[in-house]
Amino acid sequence: MDEAAALARMRGLLRPGGALAVVGLARSRYPGDLPRELVGVGVDRVHKARRTLWESRAPTVWPPERTYGEIRDLARRLLPGARFRHRLLWRYTLTGTKPAAA
Repeated sequence: MDEAAALARMRGLLRPGGALAVVGLARSRYPGDLPRELVGVGVDRVHKARRTLWESRAPTVWPPERTYGEIRDLARRLLPGARFRHRLLWRYTLTGTKPAAA
C-alpha cells in the first residue's frame, strides 16, 4: 500500500472533529531500534507460549518498505498534529483528530 496516498485519502474523508487511528507495521533501523526490538522478541515469545498458533489468510508483505522514522515524517507532513507512537511487536500507531470547522 502506498502509505502517502492512503493517509492523504483518509485525511480527506475525515470530517471536522472526526478521529483517525492507524495501526501499521514498519521496518526497524539498526542500531537505534535494537533495544525495542529485543524487548519485542521477548514479548512475542511469551505471547506464542500462551496461545495457540493462528495465521491470517490475508496477504503479508514483509519486511515493510518504510522505516518508523519515515512513517513518522510522513504523518507529520500529511496529518499535522497526529500522534505517532512506536509500539512493541513491530507496530506503530497514528492517532489524531481533524480540527473542527471554524
